[in-house]
Amino acid sequence: MYVKTREVKTFKDLEFETLDMFGMTGQAKRAVMQFDNGYSISVVAGKQYYCSPRESDLDSSKYESFEIAIFGADGSWVTGEFFLSHHEGMVAGWQSREQIDEAMKQIQAK
Repeated sequence: MYVKTREVKTFKDLEFETLDMFGMTGQAKRAVMQFDNGYSISVVAGKQYYCSPRESDLDSSKYESFEIAIFGADGSWVTGEFFLSHHEGMVAGWQSREQIDEAMKQIQAK
């Protein structure tokens, strides 16, 4: 008997769009994914975020690291459940693609 397994989403499944902040166009790149368990992840990069390089208007493939935030099924910030962050658990900065893959796997396992 074959059992269909659920596909685990990873960084490569994120779709980045331009994020306009504070009335300025092209400030950042952002991808948001909501998982079947209600959790979601926001991955951003741009001049005002904890990423590398800290530049705006780059293609998402040009960033080496990203800032992420994780939200619970009720919309509350739960990043601190997954990371010890110096930002009061709201975001985790300078996360590599591999670290984001691991976070996404942990979120989906909840």
